[in-house]
Amino acid sequence: MIATGTDIVVVTTGIGFRSWLDTAETAGLGHDLVEALRGTRLVARGPKARGAIQAAGLVPDWVAESETSAEIADFLVTKGVQGLTIAVQHHGAGDDGLEKRLAAAGGRPFGLVVYRWGPPPDPEAVERSVRDAAAGAYDSAPASTSGSTAAVRWGRWCWTASRTPRRPPTGRRRRRSRHADLRQREPRGDVTQSRT
Repeated sequence: MIATGTDIVVVTTGIGFRSWLDTAETAGLGHDLVEALRGTRLVARGPKARGAIQAAGLVPDWVAESETSAEIADFLVTKGVQGLTIAVQHHGAGDDGLEKRLAAAGGRPFGLVVYRWGPPPDPEAVERSVRDAAAGAYDSAPASTSGSTAAVRWGRWCWTASRTPRRPPTGRRRRRSRHADLRQREPRGDVTQSRT
């Protein structure tokens, strides 16, 4: 993209955009990437993506306030994308149909996959981690995205399924407060130190 340029860059997540810039910086291309981005139309999917763009010293040309790819597609297709090269920085789940809509309108989209989430590549490792966490082997276990939460839920299902037959969680269950378990537990010492 630095060498060939692109007309439009769609930034779908703040963390993805920052990770992209960090990776370019590590490869010695950070300055070149930011300069290339200055010459494109930047479209942000919501306030987090806008904030990441602004933190890099850039200004988004348009922000989808609904934080949906559908709103971005509607906006760009209405403005016209015929013959334009469009880089789409995907969120962890991959393409959600945005590229297909832009291609159908005559654009030339291509995906930028900075990070992925989904089913764990090593289910046994997730199962071990869940058992270790249940046994108190860790001081903390962060889960900051729906992908990591789904992986933990999947691991919990594996652990439970090994004891009693159940169906995997669908995500449509009635949800408890995510803080309920924390309120019921006593602190176990200094949680800032990890056990490595």
